[in-house]
Amino acid sequence: MNHADPFASLLSPQELQDAELVEQALVELAHKRIQAAVEILQDVISRSPRNYRVSLEHRGTLYVKFLDRVSHEDYLAAQSVSGGSPRVKWVKGAYPCACMHLASLMLDATEYERAIAVLDEGLRLDPGNPTLSCEKAFALSQLGKHQESLTTYEQVLENSQNLGPTLRPRALRGRGYALVDLERYREAEVTYRDS
Repeated sequence: MNHADPFASLLSPQELQDAELVEQALVELAHKRIQAAVEILQDVISRSPRNYRVSLEHRGTLYVKFLDRVSHEDYLAAQSVSGGSPRVKWVKGAYPCACMHLASLMLDATEYERAIAVLDEGLRLDPGNPTLSCEKAFALSQLGKHQESLTTYEQVLENSQNLGPTLRPRALRGRGYALVDLERYREAEVTYRDS
């Protein structure tokens, strides 16, 4: 009996190549070659597919394209608390990860509008990703769009089944900052205590 490779629908040969390019961009960043990293990441993002799968369940194991180790560990921690599936494997993806790294560089350069556009592309590929959403909420706050920032942080917290010990406090602190910016100090105080 011929079984189709389940990973062919999750990881294309192009994405495998692009994941290696994302790793190359990180090496460039480590050597402070920012422009080279930006060019690589933009190139990778330019090949983001219209239809993109972030996860695949196969024979009792959930394979997920996490952005990084922290996202993977947070997901595992959240799932263990909620009694979710303990069999989760990290699969190296390219496109949302490239968006995260490029947006981070843009945030560092205070290019908030451009960062939001890149984060929106990442969220198109991986809707509701808490890391990308928190980065977008931060960028919105830097542009003075405090209500939009608050709404984004609250959406992250509403989908808290995937928030572990790193991302949940980050989203709560961001929510608190947004509430302060909106002069809703009592709510901010409660939020900070929860974080």
